[in-house]
Amino acid sequence: MQKIDLNGKWCYLPDPNSKMDIAQASSGFFSGTNISEVELPSNWELHGLKNFNGTVWYSRDIEIDEISPSTSAFLRFEGVDYFCEVYLNGKFCGRHEGYFGGFFIELPGSNIHIGENKLLVRVTSPLEEPGEVWPLKKKLIKGVLNHHDCRPGGWDLKLGQNANTGGIWNSVMLIITNGVVPARVKVSYEFYNETDCGLNIKLKLLAADGDAKKEELKAVIVSPDGEEIVIKRNPVFSHGVNKISLITKISNPQLWYPWDLGEQKLHKVVLYYGGEEIYQEHFGIRRVELDQNKRFFINGKELFLRGTNVIPEQLLSSLSVERIDGMVALLKNANVNIVRVHAHITRKEFYEACDKAGILIWQDFPLQWTYDESPEFTSNAIKQIKEMVNSFYNHPSIVFWCCQNEPGEQVETLDIHLEKAVKEEDSLRIIRRASNYEEHPYDGWYWGTMEHYAGAPMGPLVTEFGAQGLPSVESLSKFLKSVEPPYDYAEWRYHNFQPDQTFNIAGVEPGKSLTEFVENSQNYQAKLLKFAIHQYRRRKGKGITGAFQFFFMDCWQSITWSVVDYYGVPKKGYESVKSGFDPLLLSVFLRQDKYYRGSMLNFEIWVINDKYEDYKDCRIEVLLGDKKLVNIDKFEIGCNSNSHFGQDYFNKIHIPESTQIGKQIFTVSLYSADKKLREEKFEVIIREIA
Repeated sequence: MQKIDLNGKWCYLPDPNSKMDIAQASSGFFSGTNISEVELPSNWELHGLKNFNGTVWYSRDIEIDEISPSTSAFLRFEGVDYFCEVYLNGKFCGRHEGYFGGFFIELPGSNIHIGENKLLVRVTSPLEEPGEVWPLKKKLIKGVLNHHDCRPGGWDLKLGQNANTGGIWNSVMLIITNGVVPARVKVSYEFYNETDCGLNIKLKLLAADGDAKKEELKAVIVSPDGEEIVIKRNPVFSHGVNKISLITKISNPQLWYPWDLGEQKLHKVVLYYGGEEIYQEHFGIRRVELDQNKRFFINGKELFLRGTNVIPEQLLSSLSVERIDGMVALLKNANVNIVRVHAHITRKEFYEACDKAGILIWQDFPLQWTYDESPEFTSNAIKQIKEMVNSFYNHPSIVFWCCQNEPGEQVETLDIHLEKAVKEEDSLRIIRRASNYEEHPYDGWYWGTMEHYAGAPMGPLVTEFGAQGLPSVESLSKFLKSVEPPYDYAEWRYHNFQPDQTFNIAGVEPGKSLTEFVENSQNYQAKLLKFAIHQYRRRKGKGITGAFQFFFMDCWQSITWSVVDYYGVPKKGYESVKSGFDPLLLSVFLRQDKYYRGSMLNFEIWVINDKYEDYKDCRIEVLLGDKKLVNIDKFEIGCNSNSHFGQDYFNKIHIPESTQIGKQIFTVSLYSADKKLREEKFEVIIREIA
């Protein structure tokens, strides 16, 4: 097998009206008119075509030294957005629709010349007609990359499709072989009993032209400890697509866990054909379940889902491994154990990083709000959702598939078909028909006040909540021209800022400078997130099974609900997420923050333990200044538990008459024996009765 990397310099020719045929495009490249060079892979927005919607033709020459009747050439595209047609030496070879899936195009031997060959790729990512198609009857399956309030232009009818994500955004390779090429390797498994697991390696192989292929096919399963299981077969493959299953048994398999429950034990599958390695990938073995009360279990252990939503990058070609690693580190540092990849599919490197880091993934299909209701669209969506499941099947971090975000009434039409399609492809994961409005409380942002979170609304599994927070002054100054009052809110809106919610619902004051505005905005976001997260955590085991903050890090230079801006700078809300998602949480409800001398202490305290670790000989100590007011002792914190110490523990405790008037500090400390586990401090005001 010969692999030729086709990344690098290509020529491109814009076709804004999408009217060129292959002859016109070939003539255009030959004449050199309007031709430019670009380094691929790249979204076309990044190589000079700003806010371009339509078609771009890409061209490069490829050298093929030798090809025989028993040899075939395959192009492997890792990602093209959105419609793709491939031509070799002026002749059509194949097409693909969809932005996220890798795919193969076979180059017919009759089209190939020995020596130089002209490869042309037609890529179309069109403008959906504003008002008629976009935003309510969309046909492109691109999710938040095409329609969202966190992308360039947001909801604006004229500007909301700016920064088109079209292009050859991922790698391209030419494979020349006289054997077989793996088009799909799907490692499925079933637990026979407590000790034995049946493994089924489902292969989709592309066989080269010519005589039937009869070489040995070998699969090697490598355990996390390096032990090997070898499967050998001698099938006969004919030219084109061939499917085969390789079945074996693993005894006492080492299981994959999220980071807060155990180790990330990864197996590896390596394929050989005719003695040559043709494929390898990691996979993990684990069991997941969502019971009738929406409690999540992995490998038999219940886990409260401390989640967030992520859109790592708007333009996927610019999502580097370094940026992914930085985001994953920030996620773990914030005590997040699951991320919802929000209404899109991102680069495979992100899923690989989560596999290794032990971060669970709730994976949405790229449907955001509503779409065309025709049978043709439904059929296309079914095809693409199956492609999603099969393309990312081997990642143990993915534990949920979700068919659509906020579909409204389409949850009872389109999403029924999609849910069924996913079930046909995957029996190992949890399948959600949709993440709909009834589990997205935005109290204190789109309606009401943040105090409404006291009722822990829209449970048991809350998949979005939050508020916007401005990035730092330094970050804002990198992408906004208007950074001095009075601000150009049209520019701010383009970058997703919501003035109505900021000023009229949240009541954030802009202050006299951008510095004050940032401070006020971040304080509000941090306060709301802290209050909401604590309310949900306090109801662990009492009706709430998980909560996903919206959202983690900006996907472009914007003003959003993120707690980390596009440049990787955390906002104050990041600390609210980090502290609120502490696996061992000391949560104090200060029922009042102003007291008279002699007033009764007005407290409630929870200790929420998501760990599978007990703490013995525990006590809680409450100080006012340096005076001890309360000592609750001789209790245990059980694993995966929620302990509540209500007002009954405090109603006989009063503020000492000797306490000084003015600001004072309450210190609440949790101990196990002599070890301080957690501590919280609160400022209160001691007042005199008028």
